[in-house]
Amino acid sequence: MQSVRIGLLGNSFASKVQLPALKVVGGNEVIGIAGASIDKARATAEKWAIPFATDDYKKVLELEPDLVIITTPVNLHREMVFDALDTKAAVLCEKPFAMNEAEALEMRVRSEGRPCFVDHQLRWNPVRQELRSQLKAKSIGDLWRVEMDFSIPSPGFEKRLYRWWYDSARGGGIFGALGSHMIDLLRFELGEIAAVRAQLDVVVPERPDSEGQLHKCTADEHAVFGLRFKSGVRADCVTSTAVRHARGFTTRYTGSAGTLLIEDEERLLIGDSGAKELVPVSGAPVLPSAESIGMPDMGPFARALPAYLKDVLKAVRSGKSELPGAATFADGLATQRVLGAARQSNATGGGWVELSR
Repeated sequence: MQSVRIGLLGNSFASKVQLPALKVVGGNEVIGIAGASIDKARATAEKWAIPFATDDYKKVLELEPDLVIITTPVNLHREMVFDALDTKAAVLCEKPFAMNEAEALEMRVRSEGRPCFVDHQLRWNPVRQELRSQLKAKSIGDLWRVEMDFSIPSPGFEKRLYRWWYDSARGGGIFGALGSHMIDLLRFELGEIAAVRAQLDVVVPERPDSEGQLHKCTADEHAVFGLRFKSGVRADCVTSTAVRHARGFTTRYTGSAGTLLIEDEERLLIGDSGAKELVPVSGAPVLPSAESIGMPDMGPFARALPAYLKDVLKAVRSGKSELPGAATFADGLATQRVLGAARQSNATGGGWVELSR
């Protein structure tokens, strides 16, 4: 099997999630990594036996990788994507995809005909795949409503140090980070979104950096938003890091004949309209445990990543520009339009904002 040569742009998230997943998948060679700190990039390179480390991402591109994976703060995505597309490499870009719709549109147009994907790996979660089959089969009748909660329990949340995550100018915030996943998943499952409304809150107004200097926090830490689909279905969503003892990721689908419930992206439950309790869907797959796939347990997103990367690598190896089911840059643009409309809603009082396209 031909090994796919990979260049990693970004160090922190890549070292925690992408590199363990790539090791599980196999069939690849990470030939270079770029990070904001040369010392940290070298430390990651030494740990994972990567032959080249730098703080200049363009030097990684000069190595002519087959696939470039971009895991940097969002404000760097556009330039890095454009430079990667000046090579022959395929591109896998982390989310949030872009800073705004204009950037996302440029990236989509520039990538036309190229193998370019967004890292919405939960599309590959076998639990989500079973859910789509159940919805298609109308096992709960006509879908009425969705409730989705992707909140992260954050002990000591109020004491966390300032970093790019709390800076809207660099693309920080929970709404972009997890809200983008939620929007992409629901759009993939339910079709196009017609309107959105949102309330996006900064909970801790100032945070000190590692040297004690205070910074104003401008990126949201708690987001409540609603989606109205062209089909008429409504979704009520919340994502937050400003919670304690969160119940895990849950998504409830209520239909005319029953309910489907995804618990922590790990299992799918079902019950008819008269059921007192939901039960596991018979024969339904579950999300593999971290132990079973041989990687650290960094949560369901990380555990769904190897299956996605395996197919991305297969597409790159075969020279295909498309991977059925994967989020493309066109999907990234569609999600960015919803994020932008939601921010407009938040800025104007939280009412519904119609999506023009």
